[in-house]
This record gives sequence, C-alpha cells and structure tokens, in this order.
Amino acid sequence: MENIKQLWLLMALVCFSALFVSCEDEVVAVTGCTDEQSTNFNAEATEDDGSCEFARDVFLGQYLGAFTCDDPLLGFINSDSLAFEIKEPVDDSDKSVAVLSLTIDGLGVDFNGRMEGNTFTVSDTLTDVMIPNLGLTADRVTGNGSAEILADGTLSGSITLGLTALIIDIEDECTIVGEKI
Repeated sequence: MENIKQLWLLMALVCFSALFVSCEDEVVAVTGCTDEQSTNFNAEATEDDGSCEFARDVFLGQYLGAFTCDDPLLGFINSDSLAFEIKEPVDDSDKSVAVLSLTIDGLGVDFNGRMEGNTFTVSDTLTDVMIPNLGLTADRVTGNGSAEILADGTLSGSITLGLTALIIDIEDECTIVGEKI
C-alpha cells in the first residue's frame, strides 16, 4: 500500500512539473507598433498591430490655400486658390519623407521634403520641367524652404523658388499657406 501511495505521489509530481515546464516555453505575443521610426514605437511589442503613427501623418493630405511670389516674372504662378497635396513618396521606407505636389497655372512640380516635429522642410531641384502656359521647358526649378503645421491643420511657410530657362534665371521667396480639406 505504501508503494502505491509513493507511486501516486511520484506521478502527481511528474504531471505537476510537466505543467510548469510547458508554461515556461509558451511565448505570449505583445501587440503594438514595432516600427522604430514611429512616434508610438513600443519596444516590448513582438507583433505589429498596424497602429504605428509617424510625424509626417499630420501633414499628409489635400490643402486649399495660396501661393504668392513677389517677383513680377514669377507672377504667373501666384494663386489665391491653390489646391496642393503633401503625399507619401514612391519609396516609402523613410517615414519622415514626403512630397509637396503643386500645380500652378499648368506648372506641376513635386518637391521632396522631410518632416521633423511640426516642420516640413523642402530642398529639391527638378530638371527639364515643362511650363505649359509659357510654352517652354525650364532647365531647372528649385524649391528650398519650410512650412509649419498648426494645431488646426493650417500649413504656413515660405519657399524660395528658383527658375532657370533659356536666359531667365529667377529666384524669389514665395509664401505658401493652406488649410487641410
């Protein structure tokens, strides 16, 4: 009888031990944002749940506003009802990069820019840009400047716009203002 009690005790001990060993091997997935570029990165997350947010997200979208340059030679691009867009680039691996897409009186440009905090900075040079309303191709169009996004979604800043075509070489600081639509 004593042997049977010892055998039952031994079997209970083996089963109890097996239960703890199997619990130690079980890995519990922690869901969250696993992208280190995001503003809500979770270092403890082992499984991405699609909740990642990036600084540029507040900038992305369609805007309606104005673009104004002082130089009379660039006056053809002034617009007080400009629709423009800040969009993701084709290569979306760097989540701090976006594209400022402007089309003003037939002149379409896509300037690459970078977000940091609430500031979007553009520094880009485009070549062989067609200017339809003038019937010529610009050798070079440059855009350098920055804009801030305010809490209400308004974008406001200045861009130094340069245009080189034939014998024309113009550079002027232009203002850009827009409200997200």
